[in-house]
Amino acid sequence: MTTQLAKVLFVDDEEGVLIGINRLLHARYDISLASSPADALQLIEAHDFDVVVSDMRMPQMSGTELLMRVRARRPDTTRVILSGHSDLEAAAAAINDGRVFRFLLKPARRETLIAALDASIEQRRLLVAEHELLEHTLTGSINALSEALAVANPEAFGRARRLERIAAALAKEAGLPRLWPLKVAAALSQMGAITLPPEVSTKWNAGEELTAVEQAMVERSKRVPQQLLRHIPRIEPVIALLDALADEALSSPMRSLEESALRMAVEVERRHSAGEPIEAIITALEGDPRLEGVFLDALKRIGGLLLGARPNRKVTIQGLQPGMVLVEDVRTRSGALLITRGREVSDGLMVRLRNFAATVGVKEPLTVAVPEDETVERAA
Repeated sequence: MTTQLAKVLFVDDEEGVLIGINRLLHARYDISLASSPADALQLIEAHDFDVVVSDMRMPQMSGTELLMRVRARRPDTTRVILSGHSDLEAAAAAINDGRVFRFLLKPARRETLIAALDASIEQRRLLVAEHELLEHTLTGSINALSEALAVANPEAFGRARRLERIAAALAKEAGLPRLWPLKVAAALSQMGAITLPPEVSTKWNAGEELTAVEQAMVERSKRVPQQLLRHIPRIEPVIALLDALADEALSSPMRSLEESALRMAVEVERRHSAGEPIEAIITALEGDPRLEGVFLDALKRIGGLLLGARPNRKVTIQGLQPGMVLVEDVRTRSGALLITRGREVSDGLMVRLRNFAATVGVKEPLTVAVPEDETVERAA
């Protein structure tokens, strides 16, 4: 059985240095080389490296700035500086701003490089393991909060579930290494709706003009999810995404890929809910320079399946199955809204609907889309 080598990217504007490093280490690691920060950033977009090792002083940008960008794009990748200058101020900036794990000086012996790289790879492994543990630990708590939103404001809950589904699908298709901060942020992004009067929430969702007082309510509501989460340990990546969404900080060049995916999902969900077909959505977003091309390409590949081009069925409540997606709103026999369209059917949802059907009554049949994996199998 062949062991997969750790992926390490070395960045240096001196090609002789890169050649020497490759000669020393190619048998121990899966080495990639970049002779400029621009080349390095292209490789980082396309590949998930365990470690990035950068020179400090390069013509296009400093090693600190490059590693700051690496941190924004690939937060789990361990970052190392390999510099020919023992500048304490530069070292402090790299540690504080680029959050580097090691600061090494040239010329570095092979044993020194191996020790630093092995420690960096272990650091990456620990980070990934911690995030996986967090993802599983948080699932129950997030589901409980989501169910509270479902009861208090079915419309906002439906939008949150659509955002979560769209953001996760785009991120997965684009190859993002971790999805949990994005999924949690999308799932809780509409929690602030529970603080709004129903008439204000309706006007806001419909895009109607708000009074100054109503607009102030909406702005305050955007900070509610962060307030609910602030006491949960290790939840900072989710709070950062929610802060960016509340501020609509779309123009920052240092935004993370998760933030870009969330912003794209917001645009797609808003336009799709307004009735725009997938072709029109793609055309509109192609002209927006603020959105990441990698997610637009993902939308072009999976947009049809993602936004409802799956086969629809009419089923009774007894015929619901987990994984189906509600194509139309579910209402009581008197017309009250129970569950908004776009929600994926879960075991808990089926129990809830059966309880309502046995008491106040539910309009049947329900229109649902079949699970995505079943659709893909049929298409294949």
